[in-house]
Amino acid sequence: AVQLVFLYQTALRKRPCLSRNQFFKEQRKLVSRARMTQVINLLKLHPRILEYLKTTNIYVSERNLRPLVNLPRSRQLTVFLKSPEISTLSLSSLTSSD
Repeated sequence: AVQLVFLYQTALRKRPCLSRNQFFKEQRKLVSRARMTQVINLLKLHPRILEYLKTTNIYVSERNLRPLVNLPRSRQLTVFLKSPEISTLSLSSLTSSD
C-alpha cells in the first residue's frame, strides 16, 4: 500500500495536472476508490516518515500508520518513533535535525 502512495506521488510529479480522480480511474483495475483514498491519505504523513519508509527495508504496517495521519505533523514523528515496529538501530535518518 505504501508503494502505491509513492506511485501516486511520482505520477503527480510527472503530470502536475493529474487529479486524484484521474489517478483512481487509471488504478481502478488494481484497487477500489475507497482503498485509493486510504492509501493517498498516507501522503499526509511527515516527510521524514515517508522518506524513512522509502529508504529502509523495515516493514511498518499501514494499520499503524493510518492513525498518524490525523495527528498534526509536529506530533507524527514523535508518535512514530515510539512505535514498537521501529528499531532503534534505524532511527538516525529520522532523528537527525535539518
